[in-house]
Amino acid sequence: MENEDYEPSQHRNVENPTSFVETIFDLAKASFGSGLFMLSEAYSKSGYVVGLIGTVAFGLLNLYCTRTLVTVQYELCRRYKVPSMSYLQTAKHSFKQGPQFAKKLEFVGVLAQFFITLFQFGCCCVHIIFIANNLKSIQEDYSGIGKGSDIRLIMCLIYIILLLIGLVNSFKRLATFSFLGVISMLTGFCLMFFNFLPIAVSSFDSRIAFGSPASYPLLAASVIYSVSAIGAVLPLENEMADPKRFTSKFGVLNITMALVIPINGMVGFAGYLKYGENVKAPITGNLPRDSYEATLAKLLLTFSVFIAYEISLFLPYNFIWKVYILPHFENPLENLYFWQVSLRIVLITVTLMCSIAIPKISLFIPLLGSLCLASTGIALPAVCNLFTYWNNYAGKTFVLFVIWCLFIAFVGMSLCFIGAGICVIRILETIYNIKF
Repeated sequence: MENEDYEPSQHRNVENPTSFVETIFDLAKASFGSGLFMLSEAYSKSGYVVGLIGTVAFGLLNLYCTRTLVTVQYELCRRYKVPSMSYLQTAKHSFKQGPQFAKKLEFVGVLAQFFITLFQFGCCCVHIIFIANNLKSIQEDYSGIGKGSDIRLIMCLIYIILLLIGLVNSFKRLATFSFLGVISMLTGFCLMFFNFLPIAVSSFDSRIAFGSPASYPLLAASVIYSVSAIGAVLPLENEMADPKRFTSKFGVLNITMALVIPINGMVGFAGYLKYGENVKAPITGNLPRDSYEATLAKLLLTFSVFIAYEISLFLPYNFIWKVYILPHFENPLENLYFWQVSLRIVLITVTLMCSIAIPKISLFIPLLGSLCLASTGIALPAVCNLFTYWNNYAGKTFVLFVIWCLFIAFVGMSLCFIGAGICVIRILETIYNIKF
């Protein structure tokens, strides 16, 4: 099965391969999102020292696990003599390389695909809450109407717009709008950050350096949500003109994370330092109400997230359509557009209902980060690495390798169960007044 001379990168037939710079841009787009504007609230609970350390630590852990996943995929492609693999295929084939008991756990690949799809679906819910918060803030700033009103009403109005955009059934057409979305995101971010600059040094005296340990798992989950793009990593690597440059020392992954991790830490730190315990989630709610620049920033960020919603929705839609619906068509061309649009309407409706059920973005993001990304972005890559190279080591080296992989997997699964458990308890207490 193994072939030392086989190079997957030389056997990939990609019609329009992406360049080095294009891949960095695409990975940065996938990494940055609405989670960036939630970290300040997480810092207010954990403390700015713990927040900064946690951002760097879990950002680097995410980087290591992502590199591990790509390396494992490349090794499996070499062994099976195939040009590329998806995450599902990588997980399934890595388990086949391990001991006898691991060969019976191929369903883990399907489970991983489910969690990645669930994560993208959850991102759509986060986008709806983010948009609703910004529009509600702008409405209160300029009309004075609606103060104290339920944010769920604005979500219902957003639903109509999302349905109209949902009629666009081509990912390529959505991708053309993604460039405008990125420009809007960057411009809005710059306008917002300039508001952070005038920070008094004395602010440190009234800010918490070390918060409650109970908040640390939520910080970790928020950081992982803000820096991870695990669902986009393998597709982007597979589309590169030179895939080896993805994980090289000065490759796509390292350069992108060298930008993403500091920016997330900077926004989280500066936002908490400026607004202290009054910091909101999203932090755009703290921007001055009498400033046209702040309003423009909110509008630009809202527009960019509208575009991000439709792109995020396309991933679970594409998976459900191709795997569970299209195979049942005897004639694939018969009423195709009707059923495609119907599925998108159903998915948009479900995301709205989930957003209404959990309308607080500070609760939704840690839940997604801990439940979906800690498992698929940290724990599973470590297990795939363990089984892929199971027969490559012996003696003390093998023992140390197993201990290291199991330790990373333990960290990921601990964060998954503990973080998700704390999030569920907070949701029930905060929204539904169920006391524990």
